[in-house]
Amino acid sequence: MHMERENTLESALAEFLSPIIEKALVRALARTQGFKQEPVKIKPYPDLFDIKMAAEYLHLAVPTIYGLVQRATIPFYKKGKRLYFKKEDLEKWIGTGRKSTIDEIDEEVRQYYLKEGQKQKSNRKIVKK
Repeated sequence: MHMERENTLESALAEFLSPIIEKALVRALARTQGFKQEPVKIKPYPDLFDIKMAAEYLHLAVPTIYGLVQRATIPFYKKGKRLYFKKEDLEKWIGTGRKSTIDEIDEEVRQYYLKEGQKQKSNRKIVKK
């Protein structure tokens, strides 16, 4: 008897709530039909930057860029009082800061010793007894 009452209550709730849920879904879908999401446009960087754009591109503060310019550690162009930076130059400049991995250093050491071993062999005189 208890089981019958639960089934009846469940059926009554489903019967009562189904049309309400259906109407809500239809309204929600109708609202989204007119809504068109524009794709996000990624603004490409130009090839030539001013100082603010260079700072943004490098994720550095503008005063940091001025310091790098003052120490001549970053490639730049100056026309009048304005500073300019080529994207290509900045990318090369960033690349010069690359640190070798341990594996790369090990390989360089191995190559160095192989090369030195070859030099020593070629510098030895053959002594006949």
